[in-house]
Amino acid sequence: MGYDCHDDKGVNLIRAAKSKRTSLQSADHEVPGMRAESLRNHNLQLLAYRIVTGSEVMSRADLATETGLNRSTVTRLIERLIDFGIIKEGSTRIGPSGRPSIMLTPARRTHGSIGAEVGQDYICACVMDLRGNIIAEQFDQVDVPAYSPQSTLGKLASMVNELTIQIQRSGLSLCGITCGFSGIISSSTSILHMSPHLGWRNIDLEKHFRSKLNTQVPVDYQNTANLSALAESIARQKTGQELSDFIFVSQNSAIGSALVLDGKVSSGLHGWAGEIAHIAVSDEDRPCDCGAVGCLDAYIDKANLLDRAGLPANSPWEQLFASLHKGNSQATEAVRLCGIYLGRALATYINLVDITTIVLGGVLKKLLPYFEDALRDELTRRALCSKWTEINLQESIVKEGSSLQGAAWNSLLHFLSTPESWQCPTDIALSYFPVDETPTTFID
Repeated sequence: MGYDCHDDKGVNLIRAAKSKRTSLQSADHEVPGMRAESLRNHNLQLLAYRIVTGSEVMSRADLATETGLNRSTVTRLIERLIDFGIIKEGSTRIGPSGRPSIMLTPARRTHGSIGAEVGQDYICACVMDLRGNIIAEQFDQVDVPAYSPQSTLGKLASMVNELTIQIQRSGLSLCGITCGFSGIISSSTSILHMSPHLGWRNIDLEKHFRSKLNTQVPVDYQNTANLSALAESIARQKTGQELSDFIFVSQNSAIGSALVLDGKVSSGLHGWAGEIAHIAVSDEDRPCDCGAVGCLDAYIDKANLLDRAGLPANSPWEQLFASLHKGNSQATEAVRLCGIYLGRALATYINLVDITTIVLGGVLKKLLPYFEDALRDELTRRALCSKWTEINLQESIVKEGSSLQGAAWNSLLHFLSTPESWQCPTDIALSYFPVDETPTTFID
């Protein structure tokens, strides 16, 4: 069984790591209900989060000031983090007093995770280290709906096994694997209940994927929109553009969405909260792949949007943008309607959760200039808060592959939250991976 990234040991710790004054306590003093070892582990994981996901390079003195811990406690904790290959000492900075301070950064090529993803027309996987660097990647163009889920998951497992061999040869320590899928995934049973765009229903991911892996590290399964939102949240932390609460909406083939509250991806009781694709946006009886009618996805998913624009359903997105650039009236109207339908769904979403910041990713980010007016008009008409509060529309700052990055980050964050599982890295030179390049293997 995989772990749940939304428990107290997962993404939830981002909130503590981001705060200006974290809840670290001194292991030198007894805390009721918490033994010294547990307290040290608590402090270790929060310091690790702060350094790995933070935007500022910090010294031991900086961390002592921020956390309230005494210098000697911070020094002991940092030495353990260095020994475990979580962080490393970097450059020296001269402080205001004139005294030099050694800066601390995430370690590179000591520990890594594998992120994997099944899309509508591809499968892919990558290896990420603690600095967020993608150090190996594999990609395979596949018409996923044309094959059985068992066949596709077996192929993905083979891809992950190849990366695992590379990791073993390099001396890198593999800390976990996360797989992303569009659709409804149970966080407790690892069952993919429904993925309309893949054509999958009630797939046992543990049986058809985990059983074929040549490793025993933790494996998790998450919705791709949740993973993209996680990647967005971390990217904003690391670049000093932090957003604590936002609605994330993205589109490649299908519409995906996630809700981030207080820096945490909120997935609900069973793991499928935050879905926007199946909010009803029209009285028309246009059928949706989910089995209902009038859903947002039935109007603005790739196939339907391209059809409305007068293009073949299997056309690349570039053709739509070419039509828009030429001022094609049919394409322009199709995208305008996309803004209207999306505005209706988002207004309903906003009225329910009271979050007024929206981050658009994927194709939606690129389409925004063409439907922004229609989207804003609909939000103003239908979102109750628009009378008193400005609705903030932002573009995602993560480049392509946000869900794959989020998958890798998911496993890295879980690893950081479990100091009791940490092991010192090997002394093998990690020369297998090029230092300044991302090796990519394309699989036939």
